[in-house]
Amino acid sequence: MIANLSVKSIISLAFVAVLVIPCCAQQVHVFNSSPGSSGGTNIDNVSNNELNQKVLFIPVVSSDFAGYDPNNNLFETMFPGFRTGFINKATTNNNVWLENSYGKVSFQSDVLDRVYQLPKELEFYVNPDYIAPALTGSTIDAVPITPLNGMFQLTLRINASDQTTIPITFNGTTSYASYNALAMAIATQVSAIVSDKLTVTLSGGSSLKFEVKNNYVSAGTFVRLDIASSNASLLDQLGLTRPEYNYAGREVTSVGAAYPVTTTGPANLTFQFENETQAPVDFTYNIPPTTTYNNPNAFIAAFGSRFPELTLSSPSGSQIKVTLNAGTLTSVSK
Repeated sequence: MIANLSVKSIISLAFVAVLVIPCCAQQVHVFNSSPGSSGGTNIDNVSNNELNQKVLFIPVVSSDFAGYDPNNNLFETMFPGFRTGFINKATTNNNVWLENSYGKVSFQSDVLDRVYQLPKELEFYVNPDYIAPALTGSTIDAVPITPLNGMFQLTLRINASDQTTIPITFNGTTSYASYNALAMAIATQVSAIVSDKLTVTLSGGSSLKFEVKNNYVSAGTFVRLDIASSNASLLDQLGLTRPEYNYAGREVTSVGAAYPVTTTGPANLTFQFENETQAPVDFTYNIPPTTTYNNPNAFIAAFGSRFPELTLSSPSGSQIKVTLNAGTLTSVSK
């Protein structure tokens, strides 16, 4: 709702509950258009030759703020003097820009007179979880395993000037007695090409996981599976193209996808859950054509509320998990 307000440049959500000095707040910036894949700040949305650019300050508290009353949420009542402080700070900010731009840039600021409550706890906004760029497969075929003669290929992008293709080859005769031995063999090939930038481990003891080492991560970093350049049977054998099923948890988790994803035509994505005693339930998502999803969260934002019976989430940087909520079926077996 906030992102759709008619605001030219900036909407700023200010956590008044964590202010130490008036007008020095932890801020979350919300834009009326995407700031781009490399992120953005307020400065990215400021025109360098325009007067009276609009700025809206929305005072907010987190869901764990004690004593919040939506019927008694006047800013001045909850935080005496803070609204005046914000208004004064906005005036100072306008004067600085107007003077230093030689009269070309100014702002028309407004501070709402009420405090609104966000849906998550303070920790969610102030210290968000770090999500490493990673690619996680599903369960590898049983060991001992002899990977098929062929190759699968990864692309590792650290930044615009550092992107590498990583071919992983097998001769069709070497057998691996354990999943760990297989992972180590793949890691040896990976490190020979990209050194320590990409780690190869096991997730859950039997699924391959490729993860960009955190000190190399920047805006736009990713690791992708190049399906078109890989042996399809080998990918299936290694669990790199099969979804993961958790029947007890009523969950289906995709393998990591190659984002951004752009649809070329309309498509339907159907999930069916069933057990031995009840009729199956189907859920079909109608995916529109020529639409780009930059990451799993973009897909979830577009379709997450389509079916109240399902919960969509992203357990890693490139996966989507579909969970059938309790009460729809007594159990799931397929």
